[in-house]
Amino acid sequence: MNKRIAGVLAVALSLSGLACADDRTTTLVVNMSAGGPLDVAARVVAEKLRASLGQTIVVDNKVGASGNIGASYVTKASADGQTVLITTDAPVAINPLIFPSIPFKTEDLKAVALIGSVPSAISVNAKSGMGSLADLVKKGEQAPVTFSSSGSGSPAHIGSAMLAQSAGMQVNHIPYKGGGPAALALAAGEVDAGVLAIPGIQAFVKDGRIKPLAVTSARRLSQFPDVPTTAELGYPDIQTDLLFLAMVPSRTPDAAVQKLQAAFAAALSDPSVKEKLSGLGIESNGPSNPAAAASALESLRTRYAKIVKQAGIKVE
Repeated sequence: MNKRIAGVLAVALSLSGLACADDRTTTLVVNMSAGGPLDVAARVVAEKLRASLGQTIVVDNKVGASGNIGASYVTKASADGQTVLITTDAPVAINPLIFPSIPFKTEDLKAVALIGSVPSAISVNAKSGMGSLADLVKKGEQAPVTFSSSGSGSPAHIGSAMLAQSAGMQVNHIPYKGGGPAALALAAGEVDAGVLAIPGIQAFVKDGRIKPLAVTSARRLSQFPDVPTTAELGYPDIQTDLLFLAMVPSRTPDAAVQKLQAAFAAALSDPSVKEKLSGLGIESNGPSNPAAAASALESLRTRYAKIVKQAGIKVE
């Protein structure tokens, strides 16, 4: 009888512990608008994090200032591993270079996981008559070519500056309010070209309104297997992959970081998650760990610092 009672108590205590874990909530703070690729990716991963962490997962969009508002919010949150920033690399790799000031210190954030990368393509309007990157460069050597972007200082803006410097062509940057409007402007023929993220242009490529000339990733993409990389065409310095990251306040204890890292690794290795992210145009970057994320960020900072300085890119 005593053994039976002891067993019942053990089960009760175990269930009690699970109940306590279930009562906790982890908030994924997405610093881009709802419905965009980053937001959708966060919600895809959140489904699996619920199972891995045994907690309620809430996705909270805190939008504004090119991601700075959401990033700032997380730096000030409790460092208990329950508030996680889901962000692009821009707030920590680009914004410090182009804004007069930002409301947080980049060293106040620590990478937990590299969710994936979003490649871009140097593209033109399908009716432009340009069939190759060489055609675009030739046009730009003769007169300025208009490039749309999702805003001043955005990866698309920096990508057009990279092309201008690498190819010696003239570029006229036209900023729009977001990646969607920038892609739509190119599809409508309002601009000549754009170095735009794959998720934003896929539908327009499919319906024949946008033609990709080169992808800015290290390898060809499954979505456009016949489109060469910029490196293949002689421009290895033009790489504008946008990183999707999970980050926490730097003061978060190692144990909490490791727990989150394990949960993200489990979620991102799930075949259904990989398939959904791939459908969004998000490329897997292998193991989801802080070291890989930190290394990728440092590489981007170095590359972007050089191009931003040379092009004189600033956001007033």
